[in-house]
Amino acid sequence: MTSIGLSVISYNRKDDLRKALKSVFAQSRKPDEVLVVDNASVDGAPAMVEKEFPQARLLRLEKNLGLCGGANVAFEALHTDLVGIVESDTVLSGNWVEEVVRDFEARGHERVGIVCPKYIQRLPSGCVDVEIPPKENGSISHTNGIFAIHKKVFEGKKEKLYSEPYEMYAQEFDLSARVFNQGYWIKRNLAAATYHNVRNDAARAPSEWVFKNQFRNNLWSLWRFYSKRNILAFTLPFLVYFLFYVKSPWIWLCGLAEALAGLPWCMATRKVPASGEHAFYRSILANLSHIRAMRHYGYGSRPQEKYHYLDEKTLPEAAA
Repeated sequence: MTSIGLSVISYNRKDDLRKALKSVFAQSRKPDEVLVVDNASVDGAPAMVEKEFPQARLLRLEKNLGLCGGANVAFEALHTDLVGIVESDTVLSGNWVEEVVRDFEARGHERVGIVCPKYIQRLPSGCVDVEIPPKENGSISHTNGIFAIHKKVFEGKKEKLYSEPYEMYAQEFDLSARVFNQGYWIKRNLAAATYHNVRNDAARAPSEWVFKNQFRNNLWSLWRFYSKRNILAFTLPFLVYFLFYVKSPWIWLCGLAEALAGLPWCMATRKVPASGEHAFYRSILANLSHIRAMRHYGYGSRPQEKYHYLDEKTLPEAAA
């Protein structure tokens, strides 16, 4: 029987973490192990986990390693066949684990490296389904940050789950491309769902650090996974686009300087997927749209007409 461990990565999100863990322990198919990786929180989250969820293993880091660093620690610390990466501001549908394991055990599963349930965001304007259509199964596409991965994907290799220079933002695209380069697929499971609560984040303006990382990380992904032709085609428009929408020459210069400093690493890890770059066009355009949305409509939101809104009365109680 395929074993699965769920890891919840948290930093100063005690209340959200409580909801996430409640959904983890309410699964119809219980995970074989639950690990909480705390990125040096100071809001009492570790004490809450020890008191309210003693059945979870708590790993307290001495410093904040960011989402990428915390997820890498979790990936190494869990010794199950499958590792589920869960962010602390998310809630899982009750069949999440059951559906994920089913996909990995299904006939022809050998090529499946990652399974991603339906991704739903809770925005200030309502709850929206931002799922990629099912026809995207098997292509290079975003993991949305909450997924289950088979340990075999990086087993015996020097690569970590996430490329730690990214810290946060655009790391999903990097992971997706590297998984595909290993010969595995990313499969969508629309029978289960992940609910991402970004309403609290939307109430505050994103920091300049967010924009800098978005800018730098997307440049890195462009240089590492695109053909030379597309690097020439996309780099200049991306530079102009980012400066136009962020409207901060200082952030633009800082992001560009950090991106250029990482250029040797990009060249050393560069590998263009043999299947072509059709999904890459959509990915970079989606990230450009996300940068524009953060500046003009608030973090995590876009013009209302862009979304398919859900009836919140139909959502699980834990996701409300």
